[in-house]
Amino acid sequence: MSAPSHDSSQRDHTVPRLIAGLFACLGIGMLLALTVNVGGAPNIIRARETGDIGPLILEFLYTFGIVTPLLMLAAGFASLNIARKLRARDLLTAKWATQILFWLMIFSIFGVAVLIMNWVLASDPDSTLDVSFYPYLFVLALLLSIAFGLSWRWLRQNQDEYYVGQETLLSRQ
Repeated sequence: MSAPSHDSSQRDHTVPRLIAGLFACLGIGMLLALTVNVGGAPNIIRARETGDIGPLILEFLYTFGIVTPLLMLAAGFASLNIARKLRARDLLTAKWATQILFWLMIFSIFGVAVLIMNWVLASDPDSTLDVSFYPYLFVLALLLSIAFGLSWRWLRQNQDEYYVGQETLLSRQ
């Protein structure tokens, strides 16, 4: 019987593909969220019905500004690029993805805590908060924090085995 080989061609690459898919879903989700928010904004719809481009641009800038849409576009395309590089098994991208997943996990856990706090505050009879959709948001945030946490843990432990490339001193600065 021979010893198990650590050749990357014989490894199961399901988890790295799932992590790349997670980043692809994040990127597509950010771009779709931007599109839906811009397309569904009542001010934008009213300005679009006039047929004049001037009021449409002014309403877009008044409603969303310049920075927020640019950040959403940049984050969406960056996430898609990370997914592409993770799929190509790039080590440096895997190290960046580990840090991104850590912070996404922290922020999603914070989101769960905020949802719980708002849910408790909404139980006050004088509260005007509509919490009818909170169970769905809670489940979504909890599932995302679990997915980010498991992905972060796996990537942190296995990035040197599944990803190829060299980390240079310059890339660490």
